[in-house]
Amino acid sequence: SVETPSYGVGVGAVMGGFRIEKSLGRGAMGEVFMATQLSMDRKVALKIMPSDITADKNLVSRFQREIRLLARVEHPNLVTAFEAGEEDGVYFLAMTYVEGQDLSQRLMKEKRLPEAEALAVVSKAALALAYAWDKHRILHNDVKPGNIMIDRNGDVKVMDLGLSKCVSEDTSLSMEGVVFGTPNYMSPEQARGQRDLDFRSDEYALGATLFHLLTGVLPHSGTTVAEVLTKKNVDPAPRVRTLQPDISPSCEQLILTMMAPSPAYRFQSW
Repeated sequence: SVETPSYGVGVGAVMGGFRIEKSLGRGAMGEVFMATQLSMDRKVALKIMPSDITADKNLVSRFQREIRLLARVEHPNLVTAFEAGEEDGVYFLAMTYVEGQDLSQRLMKEKRLPEAEALAVVSKAALALAYAWDKHRILHNDVKPGNIMIDRNGDVKVMDLGLSKCVSEDTSLSMEGVVFGTPNYMSPEQARGQRDLDFRSDEYALGATLFHLLTGVLPHSGTTVAEVLTKKNVDPAPRVRTLQPDISPSCEQLILTMMAPSPAYRFQSW
């Protein structure tokens, strides 16, 4: 059975000066709402950490770390955070509200994207991830179509640093035996629970995202999470041109390099 935790907040509630308007979805570390910042009369994306799990010090620390990480970053292709707080034991994070569609929604409607468009989107996402790594040594750790948004102006926004890790920090919040992330896209080393990850893990996930955008199918699939994670460490992803012959050979080679099973054979810089 699956039990959905109660978030203790809903449409019409006011928290920390923000009035909740509607739910936008649930991420790795909480539910995200569209809200109005009453003092500025502007729309924001408000992430609420489930009150049911605030007793878990590790998860609270992870949420607080997300706040600190987002406060550091400022890039046109990254969603920006500008306020965070706690009210009656509920933690919240206010971020830029992005009107548009994420790539998972695009895939649901269109099945796959044209090569030129997919490459343009992924290159913008790579700029954001390069900035996070080069300037702050931050890994995203959950790169996937659902975390890449195309706004109304056609700009690319990378979202949800809820699983991010700053490798310059001495303290690790990883829990022994637990793998965080999305199995279908995560790198083999992340799937193994390896701790000494670097940007090449995000590179693999971005390559898997590009694979999905171009072919409409996942590079590795299975009936269970364990099966998917095992395949990553045993079987290489299929070649995209066997699925879609119209994809250029150079694009196929790009994906093969990004998704090399060993980080040593991927691109060594963003």
